[in-house]
Amino acid sequence: MLKSKILIISTMILFILSISAVNAENVTSSMVNDTVNNEFHVIDGKYLEYNNSENGKNLNDTSNVLYDGKDGSVLENKNSNDAIFKYDGNNTVVSKEKPKMNVIAEDSIIFGENLTVKVELPKDANPSWVLMSVGEIYYYVKIDDEGVSLWNMTGLEAGIQYIKIGYRGNNKYEAVEVFHTVNVIKANPNLNVFIKDVNYGENLTIYATLNGVNNTNLTGNVIVTINNKNYSVVVINGKGNVSADKLPAGLYNFSATWAGNDNYNGTNISGGFKINKIDSTIAINVEDIKVGENATIIVNLDSDATGNVTITLDNQNYTVAINEGQTIKVIGGLKAGTYDVFVKYIGDNNYNSAQNTTKFTVLKISDYNMDVTVPEFKEGVNSSVGVDLPKDAEGTVTVEIEGKKYTANIINGTAKVNIPGLGVGDYNITTTYSGDAKYVSMTKKGNITVIPNMDVNLYVDDVVMIYHDGTRLVAKLTDYQGRPIVNDIIYFTINGKTYAKTTDDNGTVSMGLNLDSKVYTATVSYNESEVYSKISKNVTVTINPTVISEDLVKMYQNDTRFYVKFTDSTGKALTKTTVKFNIHGVFYTKKTDKDGVADLGIMLRPGEYILTAYNPVTGEEKGFNITVKSLIVQSDLTKYYLNASKFQATIYDKNGSLAVGKNVTFNINGVFYTKTTDSNGVVSLAINLRPGEYIITTMYEGLAVGNNIVVLPTLVTRDLNMTYGDGSNFTAQTLDGQGKPLANQNVTFNINGVFYNKVTNDNGVASLTMRLMSGKYIITSYWNDFQTGNTIIIS
Repeated sequence: MLKSKILIISTMILFILSISAVNAENVTSSMVNDTVNNEFHVIDGKYLEYNNSENGKNLNDTSNVLYDGKDGSVLENKNSNDAIFKYDGNNTVVSKEKPKMNVIAEDSIIFGENLTVKVELPKDANPSWVLMSVGEIYYYVKIDDEGVSLWNMTGLEAGIQYIKIGYRGNNKYEAVEVFHTVNVIKANPNLNVFIKDVNYGENLTIYATLNGVNNTNLTGNVIVTINNKNYSVVVINGKGNVSADKLPAGLYNFSATWAGNDNYNGTNISGGFKINKIDSTIAINVEDIKVGENATIIVNLDSDATGNVTITLDNQNYTVAINEGQTIKVIGGLKAGTYDVFVKYIGDNNYNSAQNTTKFTVLKISDYNMDVTVPEFKEGVNSSVGVDLPKDAEGTVTVEIEGKKYTANIINGTAKVNIPGLGVGDYNITTTYSGDAKYVSMTKKGNITVIPNMDVNLYVDDVVMIYHDGTRLVAKLTDYQGRPIVNDIIYFTINGKTYAKTTDDNGTVSMGLNLDSKVYTATVSYNESEVYSKISKNVTVTINPTVISEDLVKMYQNDTRFYVKFTDSTGKALTKTTVKFNIHGVFYTKKTDKDGVADLGIMLRPGEYILTAYNPVTGEEKGFNITVKSLIVQSDLTKYYLNASKFQATIYDKNGSLAVGKNVTFNINGVFYTKTTDSNGVVSLAINLRPGEYIITTMYEGLAVGNNIVVLPTLVTRDLNMTYGDGSNFTAQTLDGQGKPLANQNVTFNINGVFYNKVTNDNGVASLTMRLMSGKYIITSYWNDFQTGNTIIIS
């Protein structure tokens, strides 16, 4: 292939005399008088080219042309087919004929195919050649003897290509030029994508090959789509690969696309591959346990396994969900024994099914506590050996002493084994627990000592009696076999005093109960000795009264009376018997009725009193609380002058109910006022008196009750003692109805016949400076319709 950036347009010039053409074959060109049998060419319309393979010089306008051995020179038109030169004094015109040139070539080819261009010229078109060019690519093609120039063009880019075909001409023919258009169609590439089947979890690689015409290796990016995700395979020199994401097991399709380039069409292909399931691993972990503990079964699978496993234990199936490759199942309530664990996994999208087995043992508990409690064994006394086991233990406990066995059932983890009385001495003891489904059997050995029995029995009962009926408190003391303990001391403690009594031949003692009627707690005790142990018991002594009544609460001067029943020491009523009462220092004599009942009217003023009733037969004196409630309930009152506070009293009728709508009389400062109670039984009286202390008397239903009323001034002044000219002030303070100072109040002072007006400050105080001569003065202060006088002494 020839390439040149110089476009050479060839012409053949015939030299013709002024009237006739000169044969071209007789024309030769020369340079510096050298004859060359060749041709010359017009170059760019300016120069003549001397075409010789030896020197290839450019001819200028002084070059000579030799014809038949005669010199001539080119005069003009050096760049045309009709050049004029001077020959023997004559002007000569050189001209050539235009050849017939036929171009034969395809109108379209596919990229990569050769384009055969055939140019047909006259057989005498030589010597010359044909110049073919596409863009800036040039092909110099020879012409054979038949006038044919044939050339296979290769490497034409896809698209519309314009081929310029030019015949350079010779000494006979002028140069000619034609164009041929050919459409180079894009070729189809060969795209192949291969994805190898892999097992789940293995790396996935996409391989791509891309070839063009004649297996030419192409370069580009192939987009492969798998599972809606695009992967770009960079293909260089026909090959490329890229790693893809790991995928779950299954069948997958893919599509691959290459967009093409300037010379190749884009292409799409599709295919498939498979991600194979893999065998899953399954490991079981379960440890031996003891009865009562929970069995924890841990199944470990591949970390991304999903679904459930089925655990079979003791003919029970448990389905457990897999979480991050593991399942945990806790099973309780297993009895002692060896268990088979069967675990089955059915697999999932990525893993095949799997199964495994293991064993574990549930052991009876052997490290439990069995506490044997042996009491103090005393001669001849039945005893119990206590055995404490776990709360859920079942079965029996057997105690063996001197070859004899004593058995008890376990209840709530405890057994009490009864042992009959033994003689004094030392014994071996063996305690055995039978065991059960949860606990292994256990045996403990020990020894006991039976000591002499120093226990005593103290027999004493509660006492219920009537005042001074002669009943005694009796106690009896015996040893553990019930034999009386004689000439020993028993102590009685009652009503804060202790009494010592000596047992008689029957072990018995007693004491009289000359106490007031009420309920007592008595302690009867025996102090230990070298032979016997100490003992103490508490009993209740109830002495019922022969003066029977209850405390009384009544309203002032209502009809309620105090009733008392009198009996003798046997409880028999004292009928028609004269009895006495004492209340508030006054004795009253009454006679009982047929039921032994006497009564007394209580006409005392409101208050609390003690009433004592005297039984003339038994001599019992018994006191009772008498409460006389007032019909008038009130309190003292302290108020400021002319404020809204009122004196109030709550009034009750003699039956204890509120006195509603009843008239009540008040007496204060010598004036009587009558007011009516409201719906709450409350009566009130406004107090508009001048400041001072008063007694108010409230009167209702014959009851008069007095209270203190204090009216505080709202204009507060004090006498003043001063020395002449010491600058002292006489002050007056104004207060509101709650006793709070009032500022900006006008207070008027009158002293020695002269009036002065002053305004109170923030503390409610108005001040008047005293400038009078020595002496004694009366000053009157006025405010809010209130006036008060004070003495001022100036010394």
